Amino acid sequence: MNNTLLIFSEDREKVSVYENMLSSAGYDTVTIAPNATIEPSLADRIFLILVPDCTSDPTPTIAKLPLPGFLPVLVLGDTVDPPDFLATKEISRLIDYLGGKLQERALLVRIDFLKKVAKLGHERDSYLQHHENFLDWFSLRDGLTGLFNRHHFNRLLPKHFVGAMTDNSDLSLLLIDIDYFHDINATCGRSFGDFVLNELGARITQTTRKDDVCFRLSGGEFAVLMPGINLAGARETANELLACCENKPFIRKTLQRTATLSIGIASLTTHRPTSVDEFVNMTDTALFKAKAEGRNRAYVYAPLEAGGISPVEGSFDNVKLAINRLLDKTRNSTISSLQLLARDIAGPSHREHLERVTEYIDLLCGRLGLTAPIIKTLQNAAVLHTSIRHLIHNDLLIKKEKFSVEDLEVMRDFPYKLSEIVDIFDYFAQERLVLLTRTEKFDGSGYPDGLRGDEIPLGARIISIIDAFAAMEANRPYRPRLSPETILLELKNEAGKQFDPFLVLKLLDIIEEHDLLEISADDLATIRTELHSTLANMKL
Repeated sequence: MNNTLLIFSEDREKVSVYENMLSSAGYDTVTIAPNATIEPSLADRIFLILVPDCTSDPTPTIAKLPLPGFLPVLVLGDTVDPPDFLATKEISRLIDYLGGKLQERALLVRIDFLKKVAKLGHERDSYLQHHENFLDWFSLRDGLTGLFNRHHFNRLLPKHFVGAMTDNSDLSLLLIDIDYFHDINATCGRSFGDFVLNELGARITQTTRKDDVCFRLSGGEFAVLMPGINLAGARETANELLACCENKPFIRKTLQRTATLSIGIASLTTHRPTSVDEFVNMTDTALFKAKAEGRNRAYVYAPLEAGGISPVEGSFDNVKLAINRLLDKTRNSTISSLQLLARDIAGPSHREHLERVTEYIDLLCGRLGLTAPIIKTLQNAAVLHTSIRHLIHNDLLIKKEKFSVEDLEVMRDFPYKLSEIVDIFDYFAQERLVLLTRTEKFDGSGYPDGLRGDEIPLGARIISIIDAFAAMEANRPYRPRLSPETILLELKNEAGKQFDPFLVLKLLDIIEEHDLLEISADDLATIRTELHSTLANMKL
């Protein structure tokens, strides 16, 4: 434990008395004048700030020092009563006062007590930092394979892209998809499907270099970021991955299944993308081409204008592109029509709620580093969920009393009804899984399947907390709008239960950054600290 006191004074005569006294008691001392600065490294040695001559308020100056917030301050004075600024001013740092005639024993006892307080504060800070590091690690990893997740992919790829452009070095990207992974889940069960994902993660890690970064993006989709590797090296690695899956079946007890891969490849120096999004789109286009040509192969990105493409092939690609664009327009038209129907039934509150939901999804997904297409998919899913819910169950949603047991049973069937309706439109395939799992809860108490934690798709977890937050901000038939304090308390209490605790922390950051609630920074900090304390005892 640190053993140094920082004496905050310019009265050398008085300081000398305290230095001798404290030295005799086994303490080290460092003295600075009120307007002086200290080396940041000194902060690691100090456990107490001592102010022996309190003629004016020292807190503004102390606040500027590079010292941890848990370090207490002991103010000494000639009067028994503390100065007015200590009695009336709101101060975040712990400040103690010892007044009257100096008594060495009383001073040393008080210092010993404050040393224990500083020790507890240091332990608390260390614990919170450790837990923050754990949450950071937890937020970057895929819970099934242990590989990095899409969130980290979206955060790391731009850094490598800019670094390679700056250094004029190469950077290659592989996008990998398990062929017919849905069939593996359907015929062998999800448990075996999870085994395949985990085993493939291990094979990808073993096949790639130490400097390569491996990710599981979603479902059966993986990615490998290869700094310093050119197109030839990336193609070689892709072929090794194809071989290690085609020639080695996935075996678990009595189940055996060969799973092949489709791989898209793009290289920075070969393909010259001008942005991160273009780089990913190039690789994704190559992956699509690998699937279109029969799967179980790697395909290097080639633009439609490149030589070697016959008129028939070029025409076919253009037709596919036109169809995709048409489906996008049809999807948007369908969503708009459903939204208008729901607004006619539910009234303007429906539109206001959706405006908040889409805005908050954009803010939270942006904070998580998700791409624009993913954000749009989640916004579509939120609009579909809310609109169809009003179209089917508006009579329940406008009730002024809480749901009865019968009402709850009706609402529990809603995910199935929603999925059945969305199944009519093939172009909502991306939104379907999110919609089916929207009512799951992080602790496993939700429905329809009782999924918990990372078993719930990230998109469903995002919509769950955003939809609830937007609802708490609005008047409801059965209750008025919740106060900012109540909303924060609800978010804190439901972290780890209804909501993903990591997303709760990110939402608190957004609330503070964008002033979404009329709440003080101190109140937000208190809620955040309490949430960290709660999560420390939670099995995530």
